Amino acid sequence: MKIFLSTCLFLAILSEVTAETCKVKKLNDSDSKGTCETSEGGSCFFRVIGRRFNGSAKLETEMGCTTDCTSGNYIFTSGKDHFLRDIRFCCHAKDCYKKFFQLQQPKLNGQECPTCFPSFSKACKGSETIKCYDDQTQCIEFVLDHDNSTIPEKDFHGCASPTFCAMAKNSMHFYAFSGTITKARCSDTLPLLEQLNFEG
Repeated sequence: MKIFLSTCLFLAILSEVTAETCKVKKLNDSDSKGTCETSEGGSCFFRVIGRRFNGSAKLETEMGCTTDCTSGNYIFTSGKDHFLRDIRFCCHAKDCYKKFFQLQQPKLNGQECPTCFPSFSKACKGSETIKCYDDQTQCIEFVLDHDNSTIPEKDFHGCASPTFCAMAKNSMHFYAFSGTITKARCSDTLPLLEQLNFEG
């Protein structure tokens, strides 16, 4: 009986110890807004969204508590200084910032993909390629249907991580693009731009 009670007491203490206090910050907030307590089996999470398109750069962070944390790198590059990085990781309260500052500079991985800049839309021609970085092992092309219906669809081509490709193929709304990704096609290699046939 004593062993049973001791075990129950130990588990009760352990469940209290495993709860963590995480900082809370929404993507559009400039600073963190208080804290939250993780539930059993939960953890803190930290998300970094960095993007640069057409000379405009933006970096946003989000953090908080979650019960179902999945780390992942959703990365897309369409040319020099044209990129999107949505990096999410699970962390303990004390090491969330540490992981953020440990994010390394991108490294070339040997993959190359055809590219086209959105400003050229479907009129884009040529055989320019870009070099891919880190886990961007897939070439991708997709159409962005913008939230604002007055903005025309844009075509994107470039390098992508497998997680970005999987997300894009599900035609999901993507916050960082302010629109829904459609007609996504990914492969280890894609034909050069002059060989592509755009549909509808």
